[in-house]
Amino acid sequence: MRKKPFVVSYVNNITPLVLNKGTTDKMRTAYSMGLPVIFNNFVMAGASTPITPAGCMTLAIAELLMGITCSQLIQPGAKIIAGSLANSFNMSTMNAFYSPTSLVVSHGIAEMMDSLGIPHSGTSGNSLGWEGDLIEAGIKWLNYLPSIMGKVGLCPFAGPVFQATTLSATSIVLAAEVIREARKYARGFEMENNFLLDEIEAVGHGGSYLGTQATFERFRDYQPESDIWPSLTLESWKNSGMPTSTRMLREKTAHLLNHPVLPADRQDVLEKGADYISRLGMGK
Repeated sequence: MRKKPFVVSYVNNITPLVLNKGTTDKMRTAYSMGLPVIFNNFVMAGASTPITPAGCMTLAIAELLMGITCSQLIQPGAKIIAGSLANSFNMSTMNAFYSPTSLVVSHGIAEMMDSLGIPHSGTSGNSLGWEGDLIEAGIKWLNYLPSIMGKVGLCPFAGPVFQATTLSATSIVLAAEVIREARKYARGFEMENNFLLDEIEAVGHGGSYLGTQATFERFRDYQPESDIWPSLTLESWKNSGMPTSTRMLREKTAHLLNHPVLPADRQDVLEKGADYISRLGMGK
């Protein structure tokens, strides 16, 4: 496992500012086996941290520095991935939730970890919606796009809903769709040799680019792409029975669950895992 670690220990401190024995024991065990550690804190503005974004971020960073320092005291040069699950707090329901403000805090902490040269583990921005719904879509876009364009590293917890008390398969499928689209946005576009000034001159005033050579050659590069939702006109939507986007998302999710695409080495990995577990049980 030291040569090719395939698991990473995930630990949390207790906010505010408590590094308890259970956490440090897990860190020692992981480092003794040559494994890296993910050190995340789950902070709630107004409950476990000061309520202002600046105060929340200050305390969260202090806790991460505490965990990073502890890791080096346990084993100099120990590998650590650090970050925060920054939340707001609903005083009426007594629940934590991701909000625009808390996500800004999370993304700011990612920038801080990057400046320190520490690999980052952040938030996937879940637990607001009830499934892969409008609520979940909004928070996913709000988180994934800045994450991909910024310094965010790992984004754990792809599908929990209702405060992570249950898992939504549709939320996971929706996350994949949002991440794919966000990556396209983050790529931007190349300027060199793409101005097509000759076409602009040739088409001139009031013309059309539908028949130009570049359009014929490249139009497939700029078409709508979605594994979930087809591009429908009003008429085609009516003729399809006026499906809702949620229904299509559920149908896509059900199809993926019923027709999984298995990796080519799946059986080999399962056999190696079963053999490893059986040898652990025998004390070898």
